[in-house]
Amino acid sequence: MFLIEVIPVLLALFFLLLMIRDDWREREVKAWHMAYFAFALNAFFIRQIGIKLWLDQLLLNELIVAIYLITIIGYLLVKRLPWRQLFQSYFGLGDVLFLVALAPCFAPQFWLGVTITCFISAAILHLLFRKNENDTVPFVSYGGIVAILAFCVQYYIQTYGA
Repeated sequence: MFLIEVIPVLLALFFLLLMIRDDWREREVKAWHMAYFAFALNAFFIRQIGIKLWLDQLLLNELIVAIYLITIIGYLLVKRLPWRQLFQSYFGLGDVLFLVALAPCFAPQFWLGVTITCFISAAILHLLFRKNENDTVPFVSYGGIVAILAFCVQYYIQTYGA
């Protein structure tokens, strides 16, 4: 029974670490790493919380991701920048898919904190560690580190109650 619960977590962690490495080095995430990460992680959470709660979290948290994207696109339109530039220069498709993959794994109130922490920590860490002025933000790398910490916090709260 223990192995059934640990294997998806270890697989998800393995593919997350591969994504962090690729994003840090090449500023791109391989689609199959993302797919395996999302499958393993969500299989674990479906088993833990049940399909109904997982679907509820999926719908609410994906709505939050959509609101983030609409807000960013609105900002670009107000600044009179082409909204397509969002996915060409600022935010990659891998970053969006990373948020989509993580979304059903957190309760909505915790998801807000996780995403905001991901965005803020990505900005701060990028300013500290960027190599040159034109570097893009490796959001999956920084967001992945925050996600690992968030999973640990969530596990601690669920296990020991805080």
